[in-house]
Amino acid sequence: MPSLWSCLWKEENGQDMVEYALLLLFIALMLVAATKSLSGAIQNAFGTITNSVSAATTGGGTGGTP
Repeated sequence: MPSLWSCLWKEENGQDMVEYALLLLFIALMLVAATKSLSGAIQNAFGTITNSVSAATTGGGTGGTP
């Protein structure tokens, strides 16, 4: 049995694939975390743009023709 464990411990054929999978998982988790932390700022920016466009089209903004 010890020879089986030592054989499995020294085996490196699938090591690269596991490392790539872990790297992709880490990158995906970072993207999810960044998206969640930036979602509030993005919503505020689009809300400001929507309010500005709405005010400009209804004549509520400044600089429009009377």
